[in-house]
Amino acid sequence: MRDPRNLKPGSFDFVWSSCALEHLGDLQAGQQFVQKSIELLNPGGVFAHTTEFNVSSDDQTLEEGWAVIYRKRDLAILFDLLSDSGVECAPLDLDPGRNQADQQHDEPPYYESGRHHVKLWFEGYVMTSVLLLGQKRR
Repeated sequence: MRDPRNLKPGSFDFVWSSCALEHLGDLQAGQQFVQKSIELLNPGGVFAHTTEFNVSSDDQTLEEGWAVIYRKRDLAILFDLLSDSGVECAPLDLDPGRNQADQQHDEPPYYESGRHHVKLWFEGYVMTSVLLLGQKRR
């Protein structure tokens, strides 16, 4: 993920990552990875990336370390960068949900409650996953 120079630009129809870009050291490294992954796509190629989304704050978050959490504003910046670089992005769905399961979060040690979680308490923040989806323009 950090060094795709062995991969030929414009040679893939699809690129994806699943909850990985938040483990690259800081928010900017994850954003750079997403931008570089677009370069690997053929025109018309599709990308899909999931990452952690901070639903408890748009101000404070984990910005660096072994795991970071993207805020709404971080995702909006990335969305704008991608749109400006010739990518059609699907609208971001940042609605934290209103169902009972959406109102609760799991806390460490995870899964001990016996229920499956949609949201986690992690390092002082409630987070869930978000999907970044789009297509490189032809």
